[in-house]
Amino acid sequence: SYAQSTKKPVSPQRMIVYIIAAFLGILIPISFITAKEMFNNKILYRKEIEELTEIPVIGEIAHDNSKKQLVIEAGKRSIHAVFGNTNTCANAATTVVVNTIVPPIITESSFTLSSSVSNFYQWYNSGLLIPGATQQNYAVFTTGNYVVEITDVNGCSAFSDTIYLFVASLDEKTNLDVNVYPNPSNGIFQLIGSAVNEIEQIEVLDVTGRIIQTYSEIDATNNNIDLTKEENGTYYLRILSRGESTIKRIMLVK
Repeated sequence: SYAQSTKKPVSPQRMIVYIIAAFLGILIPISFITAKEMFNNKILYRKEIEELTEIPVIGEIAHDNSKKQLVIEAGKRSIHAVFGNTNTCANAATTVVVNTIVPPIITESSFTLSSSVSNFYQWYNSGLLIPGATQQNYAVFTTGNYVVEITDVNGCSAFSDTIYLFVASLDEKTNLDVNVYPNPSNGIFQLIGSAVNEIEQIEVLDVTGRIIQTYSEIDATNNNIDLTKEENGTYYLRILSRGESTIKRIMLVK
């Protein structure tokens, strides 16, 4: 037979070349990345630590291989720091001290919340900061979810678990026959009632829940509460007797 010719080239076939090139362009990078990950035995991310251990991660330290002493450079997102002077070796060992703080524990007794010992305190009710409530103890007057935030001398802080307290309305009727007269008063309040001799202790609290006075010897002849040195405003008397606790609201108006 006679040889024949066409206007199109017989070889190479473009479509096959394109398919092979596309296949190799995808296969080679995937193979390289897969092999790299298979032989990688380094911890690169915080999540990897959290998946392999139950020990909490309390902080991350940035790392930079440069020998520059600037902590932050304009237009750069990397962070680095060199400890020491200009003569410090780039690979000098640096000790980093990480301070931890144990979350506080709240205990409750007679509607007074107490935090475990720390340096500074701040109480919250239902997520809202309570102004002036910065003592280890806090007297509760309203129903709510209470937490305390503590801060140590290093500036580390931690929150307690939430404790819920239900407080009945003030001046509610109880079996304890004790009343306060006069109310309001210009400074001297007198306790009257058949149960005055049975009172074991009285605490005087301001509106932040801070205990400003305590009385432990109350009877029919020694039954006055003296607030003449205090500022005008609302105060509370917490009266303890026979295992019962009642709260009286009093007003000081000089």
